[in-house]
Amino acid sequence: MICHSIELPSLTFETPLSQKDRSRLVQWIAGIPKPAGILACGDYCGRVVLEVCAEAKVAVPDAVGVIGIDNDEAICELCNPPLSSIESNSDQIGYVAAETLAHLLGGTPPESWEILIKPTKLVGRRSTDAAAVGDPVVAEAIRFIRAYASGDLAVVEIARHVRVSRRYLEQQFRGVLGRSIFSEILRVRLETAQRLLSDTDWKLDVIAERAGFKHASRMSAAFVKKLGFRPGQYRRKMQNRD
Repeated sequence: MICHSIELPSLTFETPLSQKDRSRLVQWIAGIPKPAGILACGDYCGRVVLEVCAEAKVAVPDAVGVIGIDNDEAICELCNPPLSSIESNSDQIGYVAAETLAHLLGGTPPESWEILIKPTKLVGRRSTDAAAVGDPVVAEAIRFIRAYASGDLAVVEIARHVRVSRRYLEQQFRGVLGRSIFSEILRVRLETAQRLLSDTDWKLDVIAERAGFKHASRMSAAFVKKLGFRPGQYRRKMQNRD
């Protein structure tokens, strides 16, 4: 695997990207082999990368997936598309920094000046939500499902969106993915519910509604059937892991 990189001296949170560096970034993004993934040094930088991708007419996430660092929701959620980001373990960083300072004040230098701290998690959003399948009809259907699975989505709507018959789309899904369209809708809804159970303290009926289930009981039944445990058990499992 070949990794490409670019440094942009003018890009900071306090200052806009200079026209010279912006032109360099446009050329760099246009020239890297695709599909590609870009890891930005921070969420603000990731937002700039998304803006430049739009300027260079590079499709995100299908041609280029973009990930930031720090998971600043005020930035990530307002990007177009919303920016995936690595959530750094800020609590642990602060603890280690304080511990190191205490040792220094006591006259004991650290064993190493380079201390690596694992991030908390990757928060996925639309900037990396590519449909990695070769069939363009199925890929577009998957994107549509991911965008609207939280609503009252019907298979006929998806077929209408991709401009094929329902029967043809169902055949393509089974041929390409080995599962039905409804199974994909359910998978996306469960994925959303799992994320909300892990990241929020919302009640189950609120999460069920946000994920696309009509009732908390239906969400619970889907959890038991597909994952082998109830939503409350999943939440406790995630809390214990953290």
